[in-house]
Amino acid sequence: MRTNLFRQTSHHDGCRIATPGNGVDGRYDIEVVASQVALTRIEREWDQLARRWAPDNPFIHPLWISAWWRAFGEGARLHLLAVRDGAQLVGVLPLMYSRVWIYGMPMRRLGATANDHTPRFGLVANPDADGLHEAIWRYLMRISDSWDILELPMIATPSASLDKFRMLAQTLGNRIGTWRGPDSSLVRVNMPWDDYLSARSSNVRKNLRRRIRRLGREGSPELEICSSGECLEEALADGFRIEAASWKGRGGTDMASKPRVRQFYSTLAEGLVDQRQLRLHFLKLGGHRIAFDYSILSEGGLYSLKSGYDTEYASTSPGTILFYLMLQHYTKQGVTEIDLLGESDDFKRQWTDCARAHEWLLCFSNSLRGRLIHPIKFGLLPYLKRRLPGRRHQILNRS
Repeated sequence: MRTNLFRQTSHHDGCRIATPGNGVDGRYDIEVVASQVALTRIEREWDQLARRWAPDNPFIHPLWISAWWRAFGEGARLHLLAVRDGAQLVGVLPLMYSRVWIYGMPMRRLGATANDHTPRFGLVANPDADGLHEAIWRYLMRISDSWDILELPMIATPSASLDKFRMLAQTLGNRIGTWRGPDSSLVRVNMPWDDYLSARSSNVRKNLRRRIRRLGREGSPELEICSSGECLEEALADGFRIEAASWKGRGGTDMASKPRVRQFYSTLAEGLVDQRQLRLHFLKLGGHRIAFDYSILSEGGLYSLKSGYDTEYASTSPGTILFYLMLQHYTKQGVTEIDLLGESDDFKRQWTDCARAHEWLLCFSNSLRGRLIHPIKFGLLPYLKRRLPGRRHQILNRS
């Protein structure tokens, strides 16, 4: 097995190639994509790889990453890894360098191109590429003098990539730890609609009938779906308005709360329209839009990113009725999985008993800060958590 060191070659478009081959038996080359220009250059082959091998994770497709980087990349340094077997792209891991504070210490972080608007992360990988994970992990360890903490967050489990990285880290003696992230509710409907609805609890069905009757006194509720460019501008504006009018607007977490957030969801929507994956859902009452959902429809199912409702109609639970109509529509369309993303809550759990688990993989370098933070994160804090259960929410705060 080769243990060649890397020689970085810089190019004018922000791309660097680590040579010679650095995988098992020198099989793979790792191209470091370090600019928007270079990212755009690999988008087509990356998209083909992701559609084939990661259809259930649109959040690591080039459309999502490119829109995210344009909106939120300021202050960070792109370090996306594109792994090639000869000329063929076989893996993509979207990373970036950033400066963060963790437990009062400034840290150099190499981690996902992600933030609070990213519900899931992961590696796009051709499963036939033997030794791909080892090539990536050994590369990351060889540049560990440039980071204090390596952070791979919100990886849906079970995950072959997570298992392989963890095994490699243990084999090489790296300082690692895993942290359980929030589960997200997952609605799986592999039965006729009437059978699915009958499987819900009697309380859920009773509440649905009551809410639909109450809303029906004010008009006939109907589902509207915008998926084309013709309706996009008006539909997005209404969606932003409705979400801002909900509790999210009061908390400053709605899509229109900050220019960069609005830019991200607008740019993403434009790209999703081109790929026929955008679904903006509205609950209409008497021709007036009173509830909203922003979703991605891909081969893996429907992914609900954002939702909100007009608080004037809060007593009729318009969000519940909107999702009821969405679920009925997509079940009849043959969509068998609707991922509600984010953290599970009572609203989501009324529709499903299924959830998707997530884990974070953290690796700490041999730097002074890396050596200090590892025992705090995975030694001291778990100890305090056991001894002081009433302060769990404070202890689990990463920063």
